Amino acid sequence: MRVFSRLSILCCLAGLLTASPAAAAPTISEFAMPQPDLQPLGIAALPDGPLLFAEGSKNAFGVRMPNGSIVSFPSLSGPAAGVAISDGYGWLTEPGANRIARVNAFGVVTEYQLSGGTRPEGITAGPDGNVWFTEAGGRGAIGMITPSGTITQYTAGLTQNSQPTAITAGPDGNLWFTETANPGRIGRITPSGAITEYATGLTPNSQPTAITAGSDGNLWFTETANPGRIGRITPSGAITEYSAGLTANRQPSGITAGPGGDLWFTEAGNPGAIGWITPQGLISQMTTPTANSQPDAITEAPSGTIWFTEDGNHGALGSLTVPAPVASTAGATAVSATSATLAGTVDPNGFTTTYHFDWGTTTAYGERSPAPDASAGSGSAPSPVTQVLTGLTPGTTYHFRLVASNCASCSNGTVDGSDMTFTTSQAAPGAGQSPDSGPVAAPVMGQSAVARVLSGTVLVRVRGSKQLQPLTAGRNIPLGSLIDASRGRLDVTTEINRHGRMQTAAVWGGRFVIGQTGSRGMTTFRTAPGRLDCPAHPHGELRAQALSAHRTASTSLWSKDNHGRYSTRGHNSVATVRGTVWRTVESCRGTLTFVKKGVVSVFDRHTHRSVLVHQGHSFLART
Repeated sequence: MRVFSRLSILCCLAGLLTASPAAAAPTISEFAMPQPDLQPLGIAALPDGPLLFAEGSKNAFGVRMPNGSIVSFPSLSGPAAGVAISDGYGWLTEPGANRIARVNAFGVVTEYQLSGGTRPEGITAGPDGNVWFTEAGGRGAIGMITPSGTITQYTAGLTQNSQPTAITAGPDGNLWFTETANPGRIGRITPSGAITEYATGLTPNSQPTAITAGSDGNLWFTETANPGRIGRITPSGAITEYSAGLTANRQPSGITAGPGGDLWFTEAGNPGAIGWITPQGLISQMTTPTANSQPDAITEAPSGTIWFTEDGNHGALGSLTVPAPVASTAGATAVSATSATLAGTVDPNGFTTTYHFDWGTTTAYGERSPAPDASAGSGSAPSPVTQVLTGLTPGTTYHFRLVASNCASCSNGTVDGSDMTFTTSQAAPGAGQSPDSGPVAAPVMGQSAVARVLSGTVLVRVRGSKQLQPLTAGRNIPLGSLIDASRGRLDVTTEINRHGRMQTAAVWGGRFVIGQTGSRGMTTFRTAPGRLDCPAHPHGELRAQALSAHRTASTSLWSKDNHGRYSTRGHNSVATVRGTVWRTVESCRGTLTFVKKGVVSVFDRHTHRSVLVHQGHSFLART
């Protein structure tokens, strides 16, 4: 759904200030509000371009359209604070009015009343298709609201008066939140409402504030109290704090996962700054163009641009663009009848960067190696990279180019090197080749795929066979074959139209059956978990207890593609991807889809609902 794309209220962009970027530094731009002192707070990016933000000084929310216009909607009962996007709707918290607001595609608002004094603050889309929020007022609570507006509040296990503040969906299928009141805690709540709190390793009175899921599988949070810190907590509850490289007393506030796997955060203390921290804990900062801007909330747009709110100096929205890497394709070497070595250089420009080579018999390429992308580091100088190709066809001309990205293939941070070619030599007369070492027949849409081992051990059982056989290099296999990549990684290439266009995805960590559906070559990976020793209780509390006891019985499958046509079919859901890295986990509780990069549309086979799952979030389709 194109949220807010039909809004017709006209509002002009009031101002634009651009920072002068240093070498290999992000570029910051600031966009003034349509009227002063609207105090923008929470912000969320929609998949198709608009930004939804809360207004803390008016009973309103705002939208920044892709054309740059900013529109304010004075249609709430109180000032807004937190913002989330779930299933095509915008959701906002209204702390002063004790309400949750839902906004549809036409800007129509529906409000849901909470009990007095609860003061809802943070809000996020949950993995269960519901929306979760914190209640900082009173004794404190964690709330859940269904798409239809039914509210449930949870307090068991939560320290009274702990002021739950921010909340996010974690990579483990649970919700994680901060508790700002002294001494400060990080909390976790399961979709069923069980709360656990963590404080060991957390500096007392540090005021944990914002929290987000990182691409490294951990949760990252800010500590606002002076001198300020950035914290990391693992799904098991181990906390690490970082402060080296962070200017003291700058009040780290919002935080989000961003390009290349780094975490980006705001610093509200004067003069105002944006910082970033690598998963290894290295911190960098740059000040905003306007002094006393008080940056607050922060989020990443699908394009790779970082957006943030400034509630100081009359209010503004800010954008931050990371400089793209530089990719230079070099000539191929060691070219033989069936193999070649591709080469090039990558300059990460100071930000975490990955790379791969696109290759194929035309400039449409269709193949990529390696998959998933390899790391090019985060240096500031060109570094050589190479990739060996095998299983090529003798006497054939191939095209290739180097592709580098600091944002998992987003548009702003991905660059293509120039196209180059090489031609394999003719095979020696009478030369014999094994099925997995010589030329591999191209895949045929609806009939076959080409599977190539990248690492480890991969087994294949073709249709009609009863035994798994090792895949030693590359092989053409019929659709419907079972592939066991539990201990290996492979590329799977399929044809997606009758003109020879190909697509390639990397798959690892599980067993699956490969297939294709439809006239556009949608390639499917159907999970094949084997037997899960799940309880058979049919109803009620007994089944819930039994499923909890068997929560470790599971199997999973990782997949990565580059904007191809793929879906993962589990027992309880179908996940259709849009250029991403995703994981499918089958367990007694259901089918969990976790998105590490990009966006995945998950269709729940039981409820017949589709849920859009963004980077760092997950969705559980229950058994």
